[in-house]
Amino acid sequence: MQHEACGGNRKKWKLEHLPKRTSEVFTNQLVPLAKSLAGSPPPWESLSKEQVQGLIDKIYGSAQHTIQDAPIDPWGPLVSHTFI
Repeated sequence: MQHEACGGNRKKWKLEHLPKRTSEVFTNQLVPLAKSLAGSPPPWESLSKEQVQGLIDKIYGSAQHTIQDAPIDPWGPLVSHTFI
């Protein structure tokens, strides 16, 4: 998903910015797994790109979805937002 899809860096990423047919699994499996692995990090900390990719690989399968660097990728910001 391109950066422009979320309207620039001023708008928040939403589940509909994820690849098709991934949002339900994201909400029901990836988010609880991320929370259990990360615990309760301080608000200024977030999971690393590598940690997020590891979670995605575990849930969706290796090499199914590859995250990109911020700010063009919704995966990291959406995972990190679940801790707020």
